[in-house]
Amino acid sequence: MDAQELINEFNSVKNDKNIVADERNKRLNDISEKLINMTIDCYDNTAEQYSNLRSGIGTWDQIIWSTFTYGIELCFGSDKKGLKVLDIGASMGRDLIHGESLGYDMQGAELSDGFLSLLDAFYKDGRIKNKVKKCDMRSLDFQNESFDAISHIATLLHMPVIGKGYTTDKALEEAWRVLKRGGMIYVVAKEGDPQVRIHDTKEGLGARVFQYFSMELLCDLLKRNGFEIVLANKLQEVRPKEVVDTLIVVGRKIS
Repeated sequence: MDAQELINEFNSVKNDKNIVADERNKRLNDISEKLINMTIDCYDNTAEQYSNLRSGIGTWDQIIWSTFTYGIELCFGSDKKGLKVLDIGASMGRDLIHGESLGYDMQGAELSDGFLSLLDAFYKDGRIKNKVKKCDMRSLDFQNESFDAISHIATLLHMPVIGKGYTTDKALEEAWRVLKRGGMIYVVAKEGDPQVRIHDTKEGLGARVFQYFSMELLCDLLKRNGFEIVLANKLQEVRPKEVVDTLIVVGRKIS
């Protein structure tokens, strides 16, 4: 099946009331795995091109990091330098490099071998301080309560929402596990009718699969996985060929 056929199957199973909940979620998870693997393959094949397109720190990146540091101030009382920050979905390392320049102790997690090859080169030549670990955001290779803050910038949108114990919920359970008590999670996602669909960002990277979120859905995901909402904003990212409606939510680990 191609991606659209898988999405159609996902929606059909999701809306079939004759399937008991546990069986439905298992089938949805199987379909989601195929979609996630397609996304990983896409990034493996376009990592260098993606890096060339997105490597610079533009106005949008400055907005992202100014709201990140504001979230730190809200959660910790001040913008404390030296905090341990995990960047999930480190991609081509832009946020690792920028975070280190702001004084944070950055650690990355990435699943795409294409991006990991670039990140390994950056580590060897000193552009990033810590070697990025290969791991799935649903199974992070870090100890409990290892980090003060986590950045989930345009990551959760690569997994269909199913429910507790699956995909996005599982990723947030893992974020909760590796965060210290009172730690911050920073989430950036695409705003839209909450559904899975294919979208071409018109940058020559090809069409990819995205989960879109309403603010209500994104905040509910965080709250049901042990976070309180500290800040919730809607912004627009202006790109050369499109405008992206974006949600930015800051959460704090509360239990």
